[in-house]
Amino acid sequence: MILLGTPLQAQKEYKVLATASIFADMAKNIATDSMDIQSIVPIGSDPHLYEPTPQDVQAVKTANLILMNGLGFEGWLKKLIDNSGTSAKVVLITAGIQPIQSLVYKNTADPHAWMNIQNGLVYIENIKNAFTDLIPEIN
Repeated sequence: MILLGTPLQAQKEYKVLATASIFADMAKNIATDSMDIQSIVPIGSDPHLYEPTPQDVQAVKTANLILMNGLGFEGWLKKLIDNSGTSAKVVLITAGIQPIQSLVYKNTADPHAWMNIQNGLVYIENIKNAFTDLIPEIN
């Protein structure tokens, strides 16, 4: 028997959204095959200035998990979540980091905390913990 076309991919059971592509990349490197990891903000767009689309509202509505940076990085996210009516768990992946001081604004944390290697490791740990909360059997 000859089969034509491409093989069917296994259906992803869990939809995980990250607010920016760097966080999606972190998540993809430790995700299971059952997870579909996507970034809300497209590559090349500025997460600080992003304006969510109707497609983003739908994506957030159907997500199981949302990974956010916080620290003022994605000021548009709360409104997007509220408008979507999602029941997804929202995880602050900067929990437990040592904030980097902004070079531009005095007494303000730089939201690009992953630029510090120790903070980057905390991001990964927080993402891993979010995944094991979502799917306890992977722990």
